[in-house]
Amino acid sequence: MTIPYNTALFPHASLGDMKYKVLNWVNRFSIFCFLDNNRYPSSDSSIEVLVAAGAIETISGSSGNMPATVERRKVLVVWSPWV
Repeated sequence: MTIPYNTALFPHASLGDMKYKVLNWVNRFSIFCFLDNNRYPSSDSSIEVLVAAGAIETISGSSGNMPATVERRKVLVVWSPWV
């Protein structure tokens, strides 16, 4: 199963301004993920922010029952080469 995704790199002049604009844009999606390294020094500090928006498929269940729900669904985990 191939999942389509788009990627983009954006140079920025002001990191704080860029993060604000990205959060403002991603807010229109009901599901999103915003990962920020807060300028933490690492071996790959070229990535400051990682953003994902939207969902191809979702799972919902009651509190405390998610492991059983996931097992019944046999969720396919897709590992992308860039993660």
